[in-house]
Amino acid sequence: LNCGCQKSSFFDCHNKRCISKDWLCDKHDDCGDGSDESQKACDILSEHLSNLAVLAKDCDGYLCQNQECIPLDQACNKKINCKDGTDEGDLCDLSCKYMDCSHTCQETPKGGKCTCYHGYKIGLDGTSCKDIDECENDNLCTQYCTNLDGSYSCSCLNSDYVLRADKSSCKAFGPTMDLVYSNVDEIRSISGDFKESKLLFSMPGIIVSSLDIDIRRNLIYWTSKQAGVLISMDMQQQHKVYMTELLQPTLVRIDWLTENVYFVQDFRDIVVCNLNAKRCATIYSANIHTTIMAFEIDPHSGLMFWSETIWAVLNTPTTIIRQSDCSGYNVKTIIHQGLQYVTDLALDPIKHMVYWVDQVNSTIERANYDGTKITVLVNAIEHLPEKISLYEDKLFWTNHETGFSIFKCKVFGIENIHCESVPVQVFATIEIFMISQQAKQINGSNVCNDIHCDFICTSGSKGPMCVCGDGSQVEPGNTCDDAGQRKLPVFKDLGYKKNMISIYISLFLIVIYY
Repeated sequence: LNCGCQKSSFFDCHNKRCISKDWLCDKHDDCGDGSDESQKACDILSEHLSNLAVLAKDCDGYLCQNQECIPLDQACNKKINCKDGTDEGDLCDLSCKYMDCSHTCQETPKGGKCTCYHGYKIGLDGTSCKDIDECENDNLCTQYCTNLDGSYSCSCLNSDYVLRADKSSCKAFGPTMDLVYSNVDEIRSISGDFKESKLLFSMPGIIVSSLDIDIRRNLIYWTSKQAGVLISMDMQQQHKVYMTELLQPTLVRIDWLTENVYFVQDFRDIVVCNLNAKRCATIYSANIHTTIMAFEIDPHSGLMFWSETIWAVLNTPTTIIRQSDCSGYNVKTIIHQGLQYVTDLALDPIKHMVYWVDQVNSTIERANYDGTKITVLVNAIEHLPEKISLYEDKLFWTNHETGFSIFKCKVFGIENIHCESVPVQVFATIEIFMISQQAKQINGSNVCNDIHCDFICTSGSKGPMCVCGDGSQVEPGNTCDDAGQRKLPVFKDLGYKKNMISIYISLFLIVIYY
């Protein structure tokens, strides 16, 4: 009975003898029948050497002769750690004697090996040590990362945040966060400890399509595509301004620095309005076959981001993510492949990252503002996410299920992202939600102060921009060419106590009409 060679590092000769694969194709008949010098044997040797190279590359310690990998500091420690005993030998006491290592030298039976202190890596010459840039890892720090010689340091944006004891994440100062959400015709707020819930606004029969909050001014903006309105009101509902006769307005976003309001109309047009001046302009129009499903702005960078989805006949949807200045100028596609059905975006204005949720791919992903470094954060999610919101080091998301339908995932400071449900009991589908806390809206100067624009002034990536009524741009101080062709929006400015009844009547008639 011959069961063949029992070790993968040995070769079966034709005469049933076993020899080491290292003896193959060496112009010496080690088998005794010449089979170790055949073409087949030479091919086996080539594959064997290739496997050894892979093993050696993957071993960041000491590679024993039997291909076992042990920690480097276990070599030459006067104890047998390799099963074949090849981690000890006569060279152990001499191997580092003539090495010129910049940090330390580890003795091995194969000769000395230069090693580096923590925070450094060995240079190409094998003896010098170079600093590791830990800040290349985006997950180390929640906000800012500074590379130091042999180390790194995390810091926070400004006095709105304080570095936590973990020295990597930042906690927002000021009032605790609120989770603001809408279901059908109500807008509600839940406290940061998830114990207190209160009704902010209710208008029976009028479905809320989108909302945003100017946190420091205590103003809430919301749209109803059903009623064709955009409403701005203070949290006490003492004063309201609303625009009517809009075509399916959705996805409202506030630039809290310039006080411009942006929204998507008819699922393909991006509109900017200055409610104080009662002026609006369409600054971007998507292709007639596409739908804008998600939209966000970063007032500090002067940039806006949106997704465009197209449905091909009998095929799954495909989506791209685009970026432009807040004036609609300099449009570019930053993510152009791999996306299917993106339902929401979230921005990190400090690290300049854009997050998105793809319902068909069942993923939450992120990339830099320029579209580089695409990273899948959460994959194959059991409860398909619908909407997302970023706060501190966590990403919150919801789905269309009732019950415990809000989740949070820590996305910084850990290797493996873990998501858990938030203890908020809701009994209707959460259509829209956001995290509200003043530190989220980074304070800054209004770039449009002291800038004369003929129509609307917006922020841009390179400074203030002047937008005309037809969506074109002119330099500050110049006159628009469309002055006689402007179609001004319909505004109503109403106090709460005197005119609440007229709001209900107006919106009721609008809904009945549509």
